[in-house]
Amino acid sequence: MRFSLLTLSPRLVLMTVLFSALALPWELMSAPATVEFNRDIRPIFSDKCFTCHGPDKANRVTELRFDTEAGAKITLAEGRQSVVAGDADKSELFRRIASNDDAVRMPPAAMGHAKLSDTEIDLIRRWIEQGAKWEGHWAFI
Repeated sequence: MRFSLLTLSPRLVLMTVLFSALALPWELMSAPATVEFNRDIRPIFSDKCFTCHGPDKANRVTELRFDTEAGAKITLAEGRQSVVAGDADKSELFRRIASNDDAVRMPPAAMGHAKLSDTEIDLIRRWIEQGAKWEGHWAFI
């Protein structure tokens, strides 16, 4: 059986592409290094937090809001800060979403809210550590 260069070319191209993809550093195939509010954080807040901390006054249970920057960065009881840009460990938001205590952890499981995934918690932590930069809604940018 004889092979011509034209017969082998598609195989070589496919093998080259596959091996190149496998050779990429893992970091390049995982979450982006820079966390963007609109792309990464706003969807988490919208899906998991807006029921109690969103724009609907009738359902909002606290002054802490995640639909506005001012509402998300308020000073809480006893002088605690919801978001301390650059320091996730001092941010009450991160303390609550990462807590192992069901009485403290947000969103509250007792109310039937879905827990944040480890990936979502890590994105919020990284967003805070990267300065918690807030972006306006995409329609207004």
